[in-house]
Amino acid sequence: MRRLVGIIRNGKYYNLEKGESPEKEEIGSSAYVQDDTMSPLKHLVSGKMFDSKSAYIKECKKLGLNIIGNDLLSKENQARPDKITDSMILDKIEKAESIYNDPTKYRARQEENFRRLERRGELINGD
Repeated sequence: MRRLVGIIRNGKYYNLEKGESPEKEEIGSSAYVQDDTMSPLKHLVSGKMFDSKSAYIKECKKLGLNIIGNDLLSKENQARPDKITDSMILDKIEKAESIYNDPTKYRARQEENFRRLERRGELINGD
């Protein structure tokens, strides 16, 4: 997207990037930054050419179309993970202790980890 920087004085636009400047008596008005322009884009449904992002969006809304991009991810409700509480920590500690205190659970956990390690080696080395 192109960004134009300029000044509007008495209804006339002066492009500062091209070195245009207003007359000395016109200085005193505020600067104007236009960030709505873009390189020309052809609308795939209507076939019209647009160089303004807002005009393109208006045309899409008029035709009942949605613009899909990363911006739609922010509109979805994000699943928030549970807050870590003391009871959750104690439950995890008890589970870990129960695994290490019971020899059969400990051996089963070791075998599971060994299978995971073998699978990882197969995936990495291609064996």
